[in-house]
Amino acid sequence: MCQAMIQDVIDWLRDDPERRAVEFYLTSNEVTVNPGNNLVSYVKGSLTNYSSGHSAWGGSGAPDSIGAPSGWERIAGTGDQAFNDRGHFDSSQRDIVGLSVALSAPPQSSMPFNLRVDLTLDTWGGGLISLTGFHCEEGVLFASAEGDPDRNGTNRVGYTITFKKVNLPG
Repeated sequence: MCQAMIQDVIDWLRDDPERRAVEFYLTSNEVTVNPGNNLVSYVKGSLTNYSSGHSAWGGSGAPDSIGAPSGWERIAGTGDQAFNDRGHFDSSQRDIVGLSVALSAPPQSSMPFNLRVDLTLDTWGGGLISLTGFHCEEGVLFASAEGDPDRNGTNRVGYTITFKKVNLPG
C-alpha cells in the first residue's frame, strides 16, 4: 500500500515539476523511557525537487557483487518544524527540516520495493534521521526512528506524514 501511495505523489511531481508541488504535513511524537521531555512536533512543507536514476539492487556491496538493475525516483523539499516545548508551538521558534522520499524497485521483478524516507535537521547542522517501519493506511504514512539518546536515555519517535498534490500559481 505504501508503494502505490508514494508512487502517486512522485508521478504527480515528475509529470510537471515546474507547475506542481507536493505539500507534506508531518507530526512526530517522542516517547522517552525516563520522565522528561516527551516532545511533539508539527511540520508543514513542500516537496518541489524531483530526481531519478539507476542503481544495482540486491548486491552485497563487494566489488564483484552485481545486483539486479533498479530504477529509483526521489522527491525532496523543506518545511518549518514547531515543537510543543517552545511556547506551545510558537511560530517564531521554528526549525527548518528537509524531507526526502525515495522509492526504488527492480523492473519486471517480484522483489519488493524499497522505500527510504529521511529527515535532515537543517537548523541543527544537517543531522540525518532515517525513518523505518513503514505502514501506510488511508493516505497516511506511519514510521518510526530512534530518538535522541542524550535526552533521557533510549527512546523511539513515531511519525505520521500526509501528502497533498498542489498546482503552483502561474
